[in-house]
Amino acid sequence: MKSNETVFVSAAAGATGQFAVQLAKLAGNHVIGACSSDEKVEYLKSLGVDRAINYKKEDLNAVLTKEYPSGIDLAFEGVGGDMFKAVLDNIAIFGRIIVFGNCSHYHGDAGDEPQYGYQQNRKMQLRSASLRGFQRRHHPKDEPEHLQRLA
Repeated sequence: MKSNETVFVSAAAGATGQFAVQLAKLAGNHVIGACSSDEKVEYLKSLGVDRAINYKKEDLNAVLTKEYPSGIDLAFEGVGGDMFKAVLDNIAIFGRIIVFGNCSHYHGDAGDEPQYGYQQNRKMQLRSASLRGFQRRHHPKDEPEHLQRLA
């Protein structure tokens, strides 16, 4: 983990999430933690989270888009479904997402049906796989060398 990055942790007050929060803070990062209650917001603040988001009261995607226009550099994502979509919608250029769970797929929230529509992250997690995007315009300094090699 690098320092001075914007790090997002879903299920941040949970068993795995709280460790990701603490490690990110120890590394010197700005940490955003998502959780499901005001009590958990207070707990996350006690851990030093810079921005705690109760996603049941605030629109996570809207908050991330408005407050973090440069995006999330590193995300620890353990929920899946709409949470994963919000992270993916707000990932920075060269951002990274670590999937450590998919709890929205194992059970519904408060008796609701589980979310099955967005399962790519589950497939990635089960295989400990990586996915990396590439956009040529983000690598302008490398272009002359590679064009010369192709000529």
